[in-house]
Amino acid sequence: MTSLFTDAAELRAYAEYLRTEAQEFETIRKYVHVTACDKAGFTGLLSLLQPGVDVVRALFDESLDFGKSKLEGAATAVDSTAKAYEDIDALQRRIFEGLLK
Repeated sequence: MTSLFTDAAELRAYAEYLRTEAQEFETIRKYVHVTACDKAGFTGLLSLLQPGVDVVRALFDESLDFGKSKLEGAATAVDSTAKAYEDIDALQRRIFEGLLK
């Protein structure tokens, strides 16, 4: 007999943790838009760099969107796995209860 087991509640808690981390991407995005890509001081010759800053911000947004979607997808998959384990456990419980009657 093996000592391995799966706790569906722990899987669901981990999925919620992943969702929380995915929401933190919005905090990072806000920082990038407000502070890191601020072009307020780009005057004179530095104004030529403004389109480059816009490109970097757009690339960073795409990267954040990609990472956030992957974390949310992983959270959904972990939730599905927890449900599958719960369904299998319930089915096995019914089978054993039927055998004991």
